[in-house]
Amino acid sequence: MSVPMNPELRKFKVAEICDTVGRKVVAHRMNVGAAAVSNAVSDGIFPARWYREMNNLCREHGLLCSDELFNFVVAPSEKETSSQGAA
Repeated sequence: MSVPMNPELRKFKVAEICDTVGRKVVAHRMNVGAAAVSNAVSDGIFPARWYREMNNLCREHGLLCSDELFNFVVAPSEKETSSQGAA
């Protein structure tokens, strides 16, 4: 079980990646406008659909792009599932 990344640390990482790579470069590679990149930085999380290309972009720049920086849908834990069934 992975421990969720601190939201403030995640926000820093997203901003750091975008600023290091260049926000215009990110926007171009993700085929989005500058506002979408600014929103990701402000929210501290990348859209899940950016995952593959952001990983490629980060790899090209020697950056680590953790899965926790993306807004994937997470399945409920076994404990949450069993408690919901008991209701």
